[in-house]
Amino acid sequence: MGEKIASCDELIIISECKYGMYSPFIKNILDRSIGYIHPYFTIRNNEIHHKSRYKKQINMRVYFYGDNISHEEKEMAQELVKGNGINLNTKTSDTIFVKNILTIGGTL
Repeated sequence: MGEKIASCDELIIISECKYGMYSPFIKNILDRSIGYIHPYFTIRNNEIHHKSRYKKQINMRVYFYGDNISHEEKEMAQELVKGNGINLNTKTSDTIFVKNILTIGGTL
């Protein structure tokens, strides 16, 4: 997975918002993509993060869907995506919320 992520220009993640987090399935995929970064650490934005394995930076866009995503869940999800973006050393990391997964196609 790490090699596949490194070969793209943009990583798009689509997940149901579960308590301000990714769905368990998407979380599992992201956990298995850890090879995209080194196991060693560095400091970025005054925080400890994994070192980058690849020089290329990608963009990351995360779509969360759900009918009743609370304000608190949105805040947690945005912080999660921001942290993932820093850890993955992305150029940008955007978080978009939609009510229905079927409406995502019109925003891509």
